[in-house]
Amino acid sequence: MACIAFNANAITQISNLIYSEEDKDVTFTFEGFDVKIKAHKVLVKAVSPVLKEMLTGSTEIKITDIHPNIFQWLINAIYMLYVPVSTFELGTVANLNYAAFKFQVMDIYSSTANELFRRCQPENVDFLMKVAKSQNMPELEKVCKKIFNLHTYAVLESWLLFDDSDDDFEDAIVSEFFSVNHLHIVSEFDLYVILETLVESKCLKGWVRSLKEIRFQAMDTREVLDCKLLRDSQKCAIIANIDALIHREDPKIPMPDGFSTTFRNRNPTNERGRFMLWIMILLKCPNYDKNLDRFNDIFCLTQCQRCRLKFSTQKARTTCPKHLYEKADEIYGKIYPHF
Repeated sequence: MACIAFNANAITQISNLIYSEEDKDVTFTFEGFDVKIKAHKVLVKAVSPVLKEMLTGSTEIKITDIHPNIFQWLINAIYMLYVPVSTFELGTVANLNYAAFKFQVMDIYSSTANELFRRCQPENVDFLMKVAKSQNMPELEKVCKKIFNLHTYAVLESWLLFDDSDDDFEDAIVSEFFSVNHLHIVSEFDLYVILETLVESKCLKGWVRSLKEIRFQAMDTREVLDCKLLRDSQKCAIIANIDALIHREDPKIPMPDGFSTTFRNRNPTNERGRFMLWIMILLKCPNYDKNLDRFNDIFCLTQCQRCRLKFSTQKARTTCPKHLYEKADEIYGKIYPHF
């Protein structure tokens, strides 16, 4: 017990050093910020092998790619102060994880990595996939894809909740999700319409890679003809391949270069999820009339249900993105009041 008390007292004394400017002999400066953070070289070198190397023969280090607030949390960890990772915004956790990995402060790296895994949910897998790719975290990438596999419609719905303040989607990230082999979707056409909506809303940086991951051979001819992101020559080639599959013949024209040649459905399921996704598309898409026609072609609604749908969605198109899902759920209840 005396040993434990001694260790606790020693940790407290080390932590308290951060509040004393005396004997601090290393200074960190930050590109773009008029901020300086000082620390005790002996502590920094003991915890971070990277900083130990950088501090050889130097007492000042310029940090170019980390915000001073993030770096201060890293210094706090070096001084054994409590870092409340679970209370941080997700972006702060990701940035601190990057800083901890860069400077090999492994305790804080482990805690932030665990927090990223813990918070992997349908509404943030796009962001976490970017983190996984940029910070070389293959296990986090696998978890993101698993979430997309199990909760496909929930993830796609979250993509429709974007607003102008959100970061743009990236073709490389969307294509990673579209490449997942098994998805809980009813139709491949749903993936295409989400992609088209993101493109028309000008929130997707490029879209060619994502387009090539869509299994157009799993669609019918009418759906392919309705895909305006495809060139006419690409539509002809895809339809020729679909026709060859139907007649069990070799295609006379190959699939467009780089396009998926898989013709099997991923995992048809979850009709309600599909219906909710399409309501949200109607609430968010720039081209309302075209997608309303698509909706009516896909779902067998009575004339009364169609009128309710049109009236409700037109009225709700000004809904704040944060409340889009709740509004879609309300409209679903009006179309199918018995559920």
